[in-house]
Amino acid sequence: MSGIFISYRRDDAGGYVGRLSKDLEHRLRGDKVFFDIDDIKIGDNFVSAIEEALDECYVFLPIIGKDWLDIEDASGNRRLDYADDFVRLEISTALRRTDVRVIPILAGGASMPGSAQLPEDIKALAQRNALKITNQSWDYDVDKLFNAILQAMGVSQSFGELPGEIDLKYIGEWIERPTISCSLCGAEILGSSENQTELCLICSRRSKWSSNIKKIANPAFIRSAQIPPDESIIQLRQLLSESMLAPDDFKQLELEEELLKLVFVPHWCFRVDADSEYSGKKGTRYTVKEPRKVAKDGEEVVEIASVSRVDWHGVFGSIDETFDFCAGASMSSIKNAHTDFDHEELSVHRTSDYAADSVVMATQVAIEDAFIECKNYINEKIEKIAKEEISGDESEVDKIRTIYRSVTSKLILLPRWHYIASYGNDGYLLTVDGLTGCADGDIPTSKVKAGLAITSAIIIIGIFAFTIYYIFFS
Repeated sequence: MSGIFISYRRDDAGGYVGRLSKDLEHRLRGDKVFFDIDDIKIGDNFVSAIEEALDECYVFLPIIGKDWLDIEDASGNRRLDYADDFVRLEISTALRRTDVRVIPILAGGASMPGSAQLPEDIKALAQRNALKITNQSWDYDVDKLFNAILQAMGVSQSFGELPGEIDLKYIGEWIERPTISCSLCGAEILGSSENQTELCLICSRRSKWSSNIKKIANPAFIRSAQIPPDESIIQLRQLLSESMLAPDDFKQLELEEELLKLVFVPHWCFRVDADSEYSGKKGTRYTVKEPRKVAKDGEEVVEIASVSRVDWHGVFGSIDETFDFCAGASMSSIKNAHTDFDHEELSVHRTSDYAADSVVMATQVAIEDAFIECKNYINEKIEKIAKEEISGDESEVDKIRTIYRSVTSKLILLPRWHYIASYGNDGYLLTVDGLTGCADGDIPTSKVKAGLAITSAIIIIGIFAFTIYYIFFS
């Protein structure tokens, strides 16, 4: 595939065309730049070769120099007025194509001709937005053209629109259940206030519960806890022992297994099949020697210095991946890791009811909002994959376009052990993931330890500053 077609007249802008062609080929690598001198073999039919190239190009660049409009043949007639003029044929053919971006290039200070100055079949050229290139601002002008070519290829910064056939509405069961809401943190829990402790199992504060009947999405799947209570207590004790700034008496709290409470948290889980196209730049570092003027002993002298530079090349690629994503569907204060999740494991514990003898949080996040988080997560993963594919000494991802071929979703309940640790007049929430055993929590800070840490940091900074002053200014 030719990719880019450059149309020009040798005696008008030939000096610009060779340089522009080489620069574009250097940046685009995988896409060919077609212009007649290099690409038509001896003996080939000139007209057929041009028509074939036009059939395959997605960008058409007519190079317009100062003499482009008025160049005459040997008889003194304007070439552009002939219907079989090659430049006119190229332009008229490209203008008729709806899948080709026509970008006029004004070379060497040329102006865009008006429609009244052009033959009928290429008058539309005057309405196309043109780009200027000059020797004085060559790199800047070619960068601007390169970005326009990327847009013509359909590569945009927007993160793909969902195909119309993908419906994110929850198609599971909707049920009415009694719920209670914490007056302090807003967490909603299924059940009545009679079954709740005085301290909220979410914010660990003394709450006034308000009751309500709410219609909620009923999770179709539930995962039972893989981490038993005794192991959860071990994980929490380790968490406390490793908390450097926690008060010593808090770290030595006796954690009682019977105070652990199993909490089931609703999650939206997605499996997304995504096709992505990206464009970027691959950089190769090199060093050059350059003269520089420096002041030495009160005089200005020239020294040769090594300067590091980066040679950038345009890179394009595609990524076809399946992503699994799990996002919390309860209140935002619950900590839920957004990580890859084994979607298939969720099918082994299907349930039509909630877990008995445990706390179950109500669904408070809509599936549409959860999928926004999913898209952001996928975008980060795709950008990371693209950078790894580009490699090089330096790499940049400029544009990403993603289309979702299919999206499947499930509303599930995942287990988490909650423990309210009483310390002083307050309660502190400690949690253990019921599947992975990872412990987390709200840990109080010792004022004495915090003060010592700040003092130590100030002393270290002071010693470092004094050392720098002594070395360079004494």
